Amino acid sequence: MKQYKLFSIDGRPLANEICEHLSTLTDSDIRVGKFKIDQFSDGEFSPQFLESIRDKSVFLTTTLTSSDAIIKLVLSIDAAKRASASEIIIVLPYLAYSRQDRREGHRGSIGGKAIADLIKNAGANKAILFDLHSEQIQGFFDMPVEHIPGWVAFTEYVKELDPTCDWTVCSPDAGGVKRAMRFYQHFVKTHETATFSMLSKLRDKPNSIERMDLIGDVNGRCVILIDDMVDTGGTLLLAAKLLKEAGALKVHAICTHGVLSGPAYDRLSGENGQYLDSLVISTSIPSNFHDKIKTVSCAQPIAKTIFAMTRSVSVAQTLLPL
Repeated sequence: MKQYKLFSIDGRPLANEICEHLSTLTDSDIRVGKFKIDQFSDGEFSPQFLESIRDKSVFLTTTLTSSDAIIKLVLSIDAAKRASASEIIIVLPYLAYSRQDRREGHRGSIGGKAIADLIKNAGANKAILFDLHSEQIQGFFDMPVEHIPGWVAFTEYVKELDPTCDWTVCSPDAGGVKRAMRFYQHFVKTHETATFSMLSKLRDKPNSIERMDLIGDVNGRCVILIDDMVDTGGTLLLAAKLLKEAGALKVHAICTHGVLSGPAYDRLSGENGQYLDSLVISTSIPSNFHDKIKTVSCAQPIAKTIFAMTRSVSVAQTLLPL
């Protein structure tokens, strides 16, 4: 077994939850390492490890939701490298700029690749990523990547769904069909009457939809919308409205990353919010309270991935036992 330490860059409770699961898996007391980030009056950050990490595998956990978070991660990787860590593994429940996986227009950037290069050049050796917007983003990282599919965090929640309903798993757009179909393949094992449908949407600009169409029959059924993230909520609530108008009895949404920016919370409480019965998100991003939102921890699948990596065994078999 490799000697390792886990540190939280952003100080979120998620790191403590990961350690709790690791303690259960290893039957030992594993705690978050001592670490701090000082900030100067001009805004510069200065990270420091407060315990030895020499010749240890260092896991750095943080959620990248801002430019400051990216800078903190890069500086922390550099600090770990200079403190003689044997390897540096970044754990990113949410990866900023992951929607920028291709160039927009003729002269745009590919943000996801730029962030991956920053992380690699800082000195990271491996990455644990959770439900990427596009799986091909793994290829942006010039290092081994363990990608955790989003659906594994929601398996316990799915068991709580009303067994008397005839369920339909729905993708909110063509780009999400692969993700929703993967969820459906596992869901149908316990809900034999489940069906699959999808929505087709046409955007006129970012965060704005010109048209949305339903492919499939949801009349008299309960629907689960599956997506990797919910940002402003416009697409999600429009989809819920269309599904209810098509005869759906209930519409629930499972979105791994609750970005919930701008008018998202107001929209959930607004006129179109009535069409969505619930929104389930993971703890990959901190969220505010709302009566429609239920959060599910993503700590366990991350802990299982770390457990497998530190024992040099199959992550897939540990994370997704057959």
